[in-house]
Amino acid sequence: MQYIAYLLTDIGIDTIPVISPSQVRPPKLEDSYLRFSFDGRKIANAWHSYLYDTIEIADFNNSTGQVSNPILINSENGNYRYNTYGLVFSPDNSKIYVSLRSRNFPYPDWPSKIYQYDVSIMDSTTIANTKTLLHYADSTNNSPFYLGMQLGGDGKIYITNENNMGSTFCPDSISVITNPNLQGTACNFIANVIYIGGGARAGLPNFVDSYLNGPWQPPCDTLVSLVNNIKLHITISPNPFNYYTRININNQNQLLDNKLNIQLYNLMGHKVYESRITTLPHNIYKNNLSEGVYILKIQLGNNQYTQKL
Repeated sequence: MQYIAYLLTDIGIDTIPVISPSQVRPPKLEDSYLRFSFDGRKIANAWHSYLYDTIEIADFNNSTGQVSNPILINSENGNYRYNTYGLVFSPDNSKIYVSLRSRNFPYPDWPSKIYQYDVSIMDSTTIANTKTLLHYADSTNNSPFYLGMQLGGDGKIYITNENNMGSTFCPDSISVITNPNLQGTACNFIANVIYIGGGARAGLPNFVDSYLNGPWQPPCDTLVSLVNNIKLHITISPNPFNYYTRININNQNQLLDNKLNIQLYNLMGHKVYESRITTLPHNIYKNNLSEGVYILKIQLGNNQYTQKL
């Protein structure tokens, strides 16, 4: 298995990928969840193959596309009666949540588990020692398969139950983790808390998690460019912005030789803000702007960059 990353810019997709190796060699890959942390610095993959319980976590360079320092986790320590399915990061990037299920038990006792891991320190032993079982479900407690996991716009994590055997065995509801940034059981997992009036089955609408960022998470977009053979890192944080966003460049001395101009447009194409920047960092405040999506244009010398805010 390999990770393949393509650079996407405002002029298209670079056809030459950045390829990074994976340590996972599953016998048969059925499907899986691939997730990025909200700061774009970690990547995690739940390898869902029949009786194959493996999660891979690695560092990710969101400027180069390179995946490095991969770490493998086997939640059941080699007991392949379970396989992984759902996967999601906490909004503060410090935790991952994983759902596991098994069909290697006598029907209908097909149990499922939800684990939390602390991934703030990228060390395999440290991560393994933080494993916390949040819930065990089987036919005796009316909640069989915990499957898809997705962060909501309110900063909570929502989890589906596969409804194979009718509402008596598996209620038509989804579960929730209300405080996913907190350690262990303090994250407050609640089973079958939201009735949805139909079978939840295996998944939820799949979003790029960082698009749902609220005030609980200030992500940072990084643009990379070469000006006078010097690599520049233009950072825009937070994005999306609630009250303000800050623009900064690592090599500020380039401003002496290159004009730096920024413009902000609404989706109607109307310019709502413009500034010639002479000092960094530079803040754009949203107090005089209406709610909505904006397009930021940065002109640095002969180079122009566009970023959604």
